[in-house]
Amino acid sequence: MKSFLEERIKDGLRARMVAGFCWKWTKDGKPDENGLATDHVHIKTEDGLWSYPWNARQRRPDAPEATRWAIDDEFGFGQIGCVFTCHGLEFDWVGVVIGPDLVWRTDRWVARRGEHKDRMTVQGVEKAKKDAKFDELVRNAYRILLTRGLRGAVLYSPDTETREYLADLVEQIVRPEQPLV
Repeated sequence: MKSFLEERIKDGLRARMVAGFCWKWTKDGKPDENGLATDHVHIKTEDGLWSYPWNARQRRPDAPEATRWAIDDEFGFGQIGCVFTCHGLEFDWVGVVIGPDLVWRTDRWVARRGEHKDRMTVQGVEKAKKDAKFDELVRNAYRILLTRGLRGAVLYSPDTETREYLADLVEQIVRPEQPLV
């Protein structure tokens, strides 16, 4: 996802990465020994650990603070945004990390309350008392994230079953079994 989006940027297009609320985030960030914001998003991949800053409150050499990540063309790609920092903004391409709070299981999407980390929003999903309301709020957040790309979106999920479903879905769209007539 990252390398695909970097190629779009080299072509002169605007691209950003966004993610759902599935990682611990601190309001003030956790500065490293140099006083710079550290990464929040950590995903185990087949190639090792992939990590990135997520709505970093503090500036880094490779990323602006959260309030500017979406509009900073020089360093904006250096961090991941969330639904609140990208709502109402569009990019040519968006990379969406669908976190473990929304996974594909057998034949349906499942919202998992225990994997969701949004504790700061007054009307956030942690306030949702009913599972149906929680499901609705999580899906709505991803709908907003998925619609930020004007030309397209690239999706990634750390969950194997979800990733396989997404790959199968793309395969059906790109190479449908039935001709589109």
